Amino acid sequence: RIKPAKYVFVGGSKSSLSSLLVGKKSKIIKIHNFDFEYYNLCKNLKKVLNKKYILFIDQNLPFHDDYNFLNLKKEITSDIYYDELNSFFDMIEEKYSLEVIIALHPKSNRSTSLSYFKNRQVISSKTNLLVRDAEFIISHWSSAINLSVLFNKKFMLIATNQILKSENSVFIKFLSKTFKKKITNISVKPIILDESLLLINKDCYEKYNYNYIKENKNNDLFWVIALEAMDQI
Repeated sequence: RIKPAKYVFVGGSKSSLSSLLVGKKSKIIKIHNFDFEYYNLCKNLKKVLNKKYILFIDQNLPFHDDYNFLNLKKEITSDIYYDELNSFFDMIEEKYSLEVIIALHPKSNRSTSLSYFKNRQVISSKTNLLVRDAEFIISHWSSAINLSVLFNKKFMLIATNQILKSENSVFIKFLSKTFKKKITNISVKPIILDESLLLINKDCYEKYNYNYIKENKNNDLFWVIALEAMDQI
């Protein structure tokens, strides 16, 4: 049996403390979500792209490891998913006269992704910088939403019929409720695009930041806060 942790680092006021690894004697240290670390570290780094663009956060949904790891039924098929995505991107690019750039999921295959995304530009391992400089973000329920909040970026929530019928639909519905933001179902035509889909609700952003990213006001690096806290114990 694994003993409860001596120290537990939590980011956000709603961090779960119900784990078996958290005991009555565990010392709870308020810190921050690692996305705040990425946010701080990339503030002054050079741009990845010297142009305006719209960013899509890839989640590799048709090929996600969870299907095999959790023995789940494959609910999102690649042919339908990518066909609907690309059709939607064509519409977005025409409306805003900007390219949709793909922030590739770490497990996505770059070469096959180029084909799936109809040769749109795909970029790996630069999501934090791409979010920082995008005109706005398109996402399902990626944790990169944290970066959108930190950089105060507009984002649009999109889904398909397959996504909304899947077990994972709870995640995008949670974000929709949390940010008081409508989910655009790109399977249903015609797709109505209006600026209300991109509105920033300042109160929702602030609450999300406090609840899920950082509760304390200390902006030092994660390990600096951790070491200082343990020195005082």
